[in-house]
Amino acid sequence: MENKAYRPRLARSLLSGKIISMNYDFWQKQGSKPLFPDIEWNKPEQKTKAGKLAIIGGNKLSFAVTAQNYTRANEFGVGEVRAVLPDSLRKNLPANPDIIFAPSNLTGSFNHEAVADLTATIMWADCTLLIGDLGKNAETAAVIEELATNNDKKQIITRDTVDLLLNVGSKLVEKDNTMLILTFTQLQKLFHHVYYPKVLTFNMQLTNLVEDLHKFTVTYPCTIGTLHQDSFIAAHGGQVVTTPLTDTKYSPMSLWSGEVATKAATYLIWNPGKPLEVLTTSIL
Repeated sequence: MENKAYRPRLARSLLSGKIISMNYDFWQKQGSKPLFPDIEWNKPEQKTKAGKLAIIGGNKLSFAVTAQNYTRANEFGVGEVRAVLPDSLRKNLPANPDIIFAPSNLTGSFNHEAVADLTATIMWADCTLLIGDLGKNAETAAVIEELATNNDKKQIITRDTVDLLLNVGSKLVEKDNTMLILTFTQLQKLFHHVYYPKVLTFNMQLTNLVEDLHKFTVTYPCTIGTLHQDSFIAAHGGQVVTTPLTDTKYSPMSLWSGEVATKAATYLIWNPGKPLEVLTTSIL
């Protein structure tokens, strides 16, 4: 399918009064049909070759999203999935060889002793999904910061895990193995924490945000996915793709269920060198 590059627009220079051309060949639009149809079809025929996914999340008060996306990952076709939860949840869940219970603190979230189990699972996996619901405990935040900043394998960070990792945002955006799927508010905070010289506002035009993410991902090698004006935006390596939510099955609320991130993790295992194409396809 032919990619639709956004047409150049004309902007008037405030200094010279001259008309200058703004080339938007870095911006593509996706509709209800996938812009990169090969991504989904790259699924290995044999399950043993379909890769390994680790999902990390949950605390003693909330683990439904981790459990739901463990199921979704299996439905999407990942070869093997392992979920790591704090052991405060052990009594709430049936025995399952693919669920690992790591040490927890008094708040029911991971404590520092969990690092060994978490690191071993990350090393086992082809991709790690930090799905969230980890709580706001400082010890847990330190554990997740250590894991995310030292991980050199593929990782996707989403939901409230983004908030937990903002203090090390400047390290994460420097990692080309990292995909951040975050709300617009979280994107604002990320720009602030890395001292990026752009101010994002809720009433800004989609065109302006596309320009900012183009420049941001030219500067930093991470992959960014966010939502603005009912369009999902994927950016990597200076390239940007927008998809109207009306062309997907997602609402602004359901987008943050973790399913898009889980699908992206699955596709990324099968297409490790194509994070932009993977994230773009995952929204459909």
